[in-house]
Amino acid sequence: MSSVVLLGSESDARSERPVARVDEVYQVQLQVAKLTSDVEHIKTDISDMKTDLRRIDAKIDAVDARLSGKIDAVDARLTGKIDAVDARLGGKIDAVDARLHKFEKDVATQFGAIKIWMLGLYVGQAASLLFIMAKGFKWL
Repeated sequence: MSSVVLLGSESDARSERPVARVDEVYQVQLQVAKLTSDVEHIKTDISDMKTDLRRIDAKIDAVDARLSGKIDAVDARLTGKIDAVDARLGGKIDAVDARLHKFEKDVATQFGAIKIWMLGLYVGQAASLLFIMAKGFKWL
């Protein structure tokens, strides 16, 4: 913007208005210059922040890669240990299961013999009771 600076003597001849207008234009120019300076500072600050963000992003990517490697190593190691424990316990559980099935078969086969033996005891007990009753009533 171009403006004409009026001297104080020229403003006296006319009115106070032109001098006030020149002051307003001058103030606006100062404000525009200050805003332009502030915008330049903001641009440099933002470019500095972008640079810092890029550095931080690179650091975060490096930490992510390092931690991902460590997590994968721990995962593989724990998976191996869990599989070993699973195999060992699976073998023990299968052995106990086999022994229980064998015991179940043994009990099932012996149950028939136990029933016959119990029937014999029942008959013997009844015979003993009848013998005692016969002696008591003097039938024998």
